[in-house]
Amino acid sequence: ELDLDVLRAHALNNVGMARVATGDLDALDDVEESIAIGLAANSPEAIRGYGNLGSLLMDLGQLDRAFASIEEGRRLAERFGVVGHLRWLTAEMAWQLYYEGRWDEALRQLDETIADFVENSFWMECPCRWLRGRIRVGRGDSEGAQTDAARCLELARLAKDPQVLWPALAFGARAFSGTDRRRANDLADELLAEWRAQELLISGSDSEWLNDLIAALPRLGREREFLEVDEAEMTTPWRRAARTFFLGDYAGAAEMYATIGAKPQEAYVRLRAAEALVGEGRRKEADAELERALTFWRSAGATAYVREGEALLAESA
Repeated sequence: ELDLDVLRAHALNNVGMARVATGDLDALDDVEESIAIGLAANSPEAIRGYGNLGSLLMDLGQLDRAFASIEEGRRLAERFGVVGHLRWLTAEMAWQLYYEGRWDEALRQLDETIADFVENSFWMECPCRWLRGRIRVGRGDSEGAQTDAARCLELARLAKDPQVLWPALAFGARAFSGTDRRRANDLADELLAEWRAQELLISGSDSEWLNDLIAALPRLGREREFLEVDEAEMTTPWRRAARTFFLGDYAGAAEMYATIGAKPQEAYVRLRAAEALVGEGRRKEADAELERALTFWRSAGATAYVREGEALLAESA
């Protein structure tokens, strides 16, 4: 009514984010309308719209669209000279490198951005640390991964924001599950309790914390706990893939991750599938899963998973 287009765009962005978090996936239209209004007004508000749309699309398993949106936001931030948004969206591009298996490039970018964020106190330090920690886990650097996890948890507890706290808890549970089960269990307890208390919100970044939970819970012997959640709440591709994995349908889960474009998760599930098949004496099927998993792990330089896969390959021979 007041023709305040920039404020209208800002409000639509907020409304859309909130509605999606509570399960109304049609609310993406609000965020897209926010971007359109911001662009028409030649306002930097469109940068925030592109970034938030990218985050939502990641949680909805639409990675290609998500990264395209983030890149558009980054370009706009560069044009407007909005330094904070530019740092945020440049850091977000590391996830594309991670999912595509370009881990050397991802590590270089993450090392640089984390050093900058430490020096200049920027909130993206925590997400960048859990992403770098995942790569370190894959390359057998447990100590480095735990250092990132501890720092990430410290920052996330200050933020108290589910989209930062929940992934930090999940990665912490994963990073410590092999050396400090009590700590890992405590972190898993906190995460699952928080998720249920917040009525299973999507705003905890489904695309982030569930990726680590599928690795943490089985190592802690707690696979069944995720299955206690009503199947009707499996409202995103990440939730459905995790549920399928915890049900033991590894092939089905791997195909779901492949559809999303989440290559590290697909390879991880295929490794677990091969492990199960070797145990059942189904060598030919195990080798087929191992071949697909190892192709990715070798290209990414994930030496720890390569060693695990090759050991299973020898065992199945």
